[in-house]
Amino acid sequence: MLRSTNILGIITGKKKAIKYKVIVFYILTKPSNTGSALNRWGTDPFLYRLSTIGKYGIPIKPSETYKRLYKNQFKTYEIKGIHLAPIADIKHFVNLNYKQHVCNYTSYGRETLYKTLDPLISYEIAKLTKAYHEGITVEYFDYRISKYSMQKGKCAITQQFLRADDMHCHHKLPKFLGGNDAFDNLVIIDPFVHKLIHATKIETIMKYLQILHLDGKQMKKVTQFRKVCKLEPILLD
Repeated sequence: MLRSTNILGIITGKKKAIKYKVIVFYILTKPSNTGSALNRWGTDPFLYRLSTIGKYGIPIKPSETYKRLYKNQFKTYEIKGIHLAPIADIKHFVNLNYKQHVCNYTSYGRETLYKTLDPLISYEIAKLTKAYHEGITVEYFDYRISKYSMQKGKCAITQQFLRADDMHCHHKLPKFLGGNDAFDNLVIIDPFVHKLIHATKIETIMKYLQILHLDGKQMKKVTQFRKVCKLEPILLD
């Protein structure tokens, strides 16, 4: 174990070494409310020496790294603007267990997976698995089903539920602009929304605006999709 005098030298000389060199000593001893100033910190004068050069309390303005890694619920020392890291204050996450038999590669695994889906969505997915058309890739066919399941059958713009035969799987970046059938380039939307995204004539735009009755937030999403397609935004008076 390092001597307290050596660690104190690290504190005053190398700021980056503070958090990880001192933390072991910091959790060993807690101050008591009785006795002299030195006795309150135990036989090792290290913590007492910390109290003479640092400020003890809950960090008021901790660094971004400290806020990201620690809950800021415990008192600690602040020395030259750097807070010592209390082990008890470290943020942690509970890793939830998962069932290893739930997967897409076995009949039992797929059956277990689909049981967690809404019955209506499962019914529509079953229709999508049979709706194969010539000219579409296997990648597009599979990812279209995955997107529909992930969005729970809802349009990405209107949030309205769409049946399998009344939805469109839109390429965010069109293929003629270099897009592909990758999962991240696909999104499930209402067919009318799809026509609005690609519309260039004022008459067509006004037609689908009257049908859809989109609010400001929804229009922003439409504008984002049009921007990716290299089309002008729709400006409303």
